[in-house]
Amino acid sequence: WTVSFIWFFFLTMLLIAVVSKLSGASVLRLPIPDRLAIGIAMIPRGEVGLIFAEIGRSSGIFDNNIYAGMVMVIAVTTVVSPVFLKWHYRSYGDHFNNRISSVEDEAVDKSQLVLNDACFSLHASGRNRK
Repeated sequence: WTVSFIWFFFLTMLLIAVVSKLSGASVLRLPIPDRLAIGIAMIPRGEVGLIFAEIGRSSGIFDNNIYAGMVMVIAVTTVVSPVFLKWHYRSYGDHFNNRISSVEDEAVDKSQLVLNDACFSLHASGRNRK
């Protein structure tokens, strides 16, 4: 914990991890709150990173300082991201409630169209049998 390289590496990798996920989500054609939610939700991908970090350490690719920095990044992103996501949903709750309502309304409209088409098809096929 006293090696300054570990802290520098940790902060650099943490910044890269967060910015890359948020940047990736920013290219989506969705409203900004949705893009932020997706970006925040992509940040905690620690289980895979932890496996690769251990493989790198055990094979000699990473030294203990790099491994320690990677484990710190994985731990922080895994623990902090759900907190940020909860805060985000609280901040934009009205936006998400409105989106859910509009999606539900659209689903009901589509299901009514499908039902109408099915009834029409049944009715038309009944005529053809007579």
